[in-house]
Amino acid sequence: MQFYFIGIKGSGMASLASIIQDDGFEVTGSDIEKELLTDNILKKRNIHIHSLDDESYLNSDVIIIGHNFYKEKLLEKLDLYDKLYFEYNEFIGFYLNFKKTISICGSHGKTTLVNILSTIDTNSSFLRGDGEGFRNKNESLFYLESCEYKEHFLKYKPKEIIITNIDYDHTDYYKCEMDYINAFQKFVKNSSKIYIPYQDKDKIVHNNKITYGMKKEAIYRMRILRKTKSFIYFEVYYKDVKLGRLKCLNYGNNYALLVLASIACYYENYHNLNNVEENLLRYLPSHQRFEEYKIKGINIVLDYAHHYAQINNNLDILKIRYPLKKRVAIFRPDRISRLISFKNEYINVLSKFDEAYVLPLPNNKENEGNDANMICFNNIKYINDISNIKFEKNKVYSFMSSKPFFNELSKIKKGKNLS
Repeated sequence: MQFYFIGIKGSGMASLASIIQDDGFEVTGSDIEKELLTDNILKKRNIHIHSLDDESYLNSDVIIIGHNFYKEKLLEKLDLYDKLYFEYNEFIGFYLNFKKTISICGSHGKTTLVNILSTIDTNSSFLRGDGEGFRNKNESLFYLESCEYKEHFLKYKPKEIIITNIDYDHTDYYKCEMDYINAFQKFVKNSSKIYIPYQDKDKIVHNNKITYGMKKEAIYRMRILRKTKSFIYFEVYYKDVKLGRLKCLNYGNNYALLVLASIACYYENYHNLNNVEENLLRYLPSHQRFEEYKIKGINIVLDYAHHYAQINNNLDILKIRYPLKKRVAIFRPDRISRLISFKNEYINVLSKFDEAYVLPLPNNKENEGNDANMICFNNIKYINDISNIKFEKNKVYSFMSSKPFFNELSKIKKGKNLS
């Protein structure tokens, strides 16, 4: 059977294409020519990418369409040729065995949490929001990153749901915070059990709610014993019963909370913590989720942070991993609606860096006629490109955006603007 993905470079689409290939099917697709984060992932799997004007999808058995490509003109053509097609999330809802599926949702940290879960649970399959997907032929559980944007996750009916956090976002679609929270409330009705941070417990109503956090009242609790630059040493409790003493890599308190969510889910499903610490220490960051590089002696971090809360988390990790270096933010916003809604919050968090630079918004219909200089204040400077930045070895540069930074990294590799 042949599967064709229109918009195959999308982060979820590339992950799903990988899973379909692991299931033994022939996979190909089409997308824009511009290089995206998923190009290398698809190339390593020998999945061919056609140009968008290619029509070989008409010779395929199943066509899966990314959200941005699900347009009336295309659908009319597919109907004319009597083709079987699905929108991305609709196909997932049709294809997966939801008796084994655990959905990971929330405002931030979804990709990282799926990564942690699949790292500690080596018998699992997963679909991750950075383009990585894997089907284990003997899977015990399937960890599915589930996006709340435009209520896309309502197509899924998972056996369990893990919520990472609920911070108001996607203000272009959800007109108020309660509207946003209600999307999660609708979603949890599809599940027999949910895991939720203790601080968010009152936002969601559910009759089987497993809380996790640092507070004593949380059902699964983490008690941090000590921290080093590299590790966090902690104890895990289920109610008042100590389950074990473990350690994980130190990517800050938010990461530790995601580790706790993973442990709670693992323990609920397997009733033991065998090999969890050993596997935790094998964790590698997901693509553009605090990925660290050294280029020409310059410390570079690539991060997906585009919400102000994620930028704040990025800064916390920088303080841990680069305590002696000045911290420089290079931020490319993605949506004008988010900037307008959280203008003061962006200014507040970017002002905490030693230096902060804001790059132009992507050129698209939503952002037309707007620019990102509205969040420039004091040490926050607006620049057209990184040629205005002098890169120095006593600083760490954190590139933050939901979009890739290929051009910027290329300039650094060529030695431009280096002190």
